[in-house]
Amino acid sequence: MKIGSKLLLLLVLTLIIIFTEDIFPQFKPDAVGDVSIKKWKDDKTAAFSFTFDDCMQSQYDYVFPIFEQSGFKGTFYVITGPLDDPTGPYWRYGTWPEFIEMSNAGNEIASHTVTHPHLQNLPIGDTLTAGTLRYELYQSRKSIENKIPDKYCIDLAYPYSEYDSDVLNYTAEFYEVARAISDNPVDSSLSGQQWYKIGSLVIEFSLPRNTPSDDLDELQEFYGYVDNTVSQGKWGLLQAHDVIPFDSIASAIGQGSYQPISVQWFDSACQYVSDAEANGDLWVAPVMDITRYMKERECYNYNILSVTDTSLKINITDTLNNNIYNFPLTADIIVPDNWSTVSVFQGSFYDYTSSYSSGGSTIIETSVIPDGGTVTLYKGLVSAINELTQKPGEFRLYQNYPNPFNPFTTIRFTLPSDGTVSLKIYNSIGEEVKTIEQNSLARGSHQIIFDASNLPSGIYYYRLNSGSYSAVKKMILLK
Repeated sequence: MKIGSKLLLLLVLTLIIIFTEDIFPQFKPDAVGDVSIKKWKDDKTAAFSFTFDDCMQSQYDYVFPIFEQSGFKGTFYVITGPLDDPTGPYWRYGTWPEFIEMSNAGNEIASHTVTHPHLQNLPIGDTLTAGTLRYELYQSRKSIENKIPDKYCIDLAYPYSEYDSDVLNYTAEFYEVARAISDNPVDSSLSGQQWYKIGSLVIEFSLPRNTPSDDLDELQEFYGYVDNTVSQGKWGLLQAHDVIPFDSIASAIGQGSYQPISVQWFDSACQYVSDAEANGDLWVAPVMDITRYMKERECYNYNILSVTDTSLKINITDTLNNNIYNFPLTADIIVPDNWSTVSVFQGSFYDYTSSYSSGGSTIIETSVIPDGGTVTLYKGLVSAINELTQKPGEFRLYQNYPNPFNPFTTIRFTLPSDGTVSLKIYNSIGEEVKTIEQNSLARGSHQIIFDASNLPSGIYYYRLNSGSYSAVKKMILLK
């Protein structure tokens, strides 16, 4: 080939590369400071929410203790009319003090309207006229926010899981998300009115229900739904009402309870979900938290402010209401190749983590909050962390270091208050292999050296529980 032809070919190829990068920016090479957000928090495969309707007394008596033991947090849709009635609750309803206690423990209290009507049969009306659609939607939210003023009510469950176009449109006036019914998990990316018809699984039990074994087919149905959620990387939701001991099921059905679930059945369902969580398959959280994560993930943007040999500053933003949308996102950030460990700061948040290689880039996984302030990364361990971690404002479980490790690694965490702490290790199939901490610890920063000399190589998970707080992280033992 002649030199002139070679130069012409080189020019053409250069123009093609430039054109491709302009039209298809995903083909541009990764750069230091690039940020990508994981589909689900902590890079879990899928997401799951336990949801409960009708503010039943049994939810406080039986669900809440199971959640406290498992570390799960759920969404409880309350009918505010019975709770606000000055004559006291009736039928099988709970009370405001009980649901406020559940909220303080990290559960979401969301709206199921004021009186549980067929919304599509109501006149549209206004927010002050009882018996109208806008009144039912607005006044229930207002009541919840008056009782729990430190949290926003952004979530509605349609009574009877019914809605029409008017209900959808006016629900969007007052809420960020609304739950209906479906046998299929929710897609991992939603837009527009899809946010106001997310589906949830209702277990319909076959009669007779004479013994707990009569409900085993429905338990297998639930297991299949969870497995399907994980295999598709989607968001699964369970919709439940009464959860009571099995010997009370027949009486509850006779009193009109809708598809009551036995405590035994629910405990088995929670264990199945817990195993999937420990295996890294599920992120289990209230509807509000998953909604915030998904919406922030879909509209985040970032700007690299500065890069030096030892530091990196990034500004991460979104276009959402910061009063509501301030949930930490799990992010991958590309750092210089010679950064084996990294300190991360954003506001009062601190993380210290190890980098890993992927696709020719050096990457760290950490948490970021859009519009939460400048994200500053430093090469190595920065001494300022000692001052920050002595006055923690939140519960935090850090990535172990080193990771991978053999056979020793350090696990760090911070506690916002004194409390009993449980730190346990699980293998890749969710089996507990060791308890490395089970004590009352003081508020502040703590670190524990884990010795895995007696364990085989593989992927492990460490789970920290303290009061209403719970967190899980993955680590790799490489011998």
